[in-house]
Amino acid sequence: MSGIPGIPIISQIPDPRIQKWGDCFLCTCVKGGLTTMDQCMQAFHLGLKEGKLRQSDCYVQYNKEAWAQEIAQRFGTPYHADYIFQCTHHFWLTQNGREIFNPNGIGWHG
Repeated sequence: MSGIPGIPIISQIPDPRIQKWGDCFLCTCVKGGLTTMDQCMQAFHLGLKEGKLRQSDCYVQYNKEAWAQEIAQRFGTPYHADYIFQCTHHFWLTQNGREIFNPNGIGWHG
């Protein structure tokens, strides 16, 4: 694994809300340039506080693209406009048609 090894897969997150429904949230963190579990947890608590994430299950109830841009602005990290959200039964990110981040077991593999 190269690239962003600090972003954990969903099962490694300490909060059960993220473990169950946090795939879109984690993809939003990566697209917003976050690179560590600590940053993701800060974004999680910020999202809950500001109503960007649903309290009960971490569902991203705010525009995920806008939230990724806002995360980048708040954390001073790069916004990856070229990372594309994909979804069937869960969310993952692609770049140039290639999967680069899948929070449901593969993690970062750019």
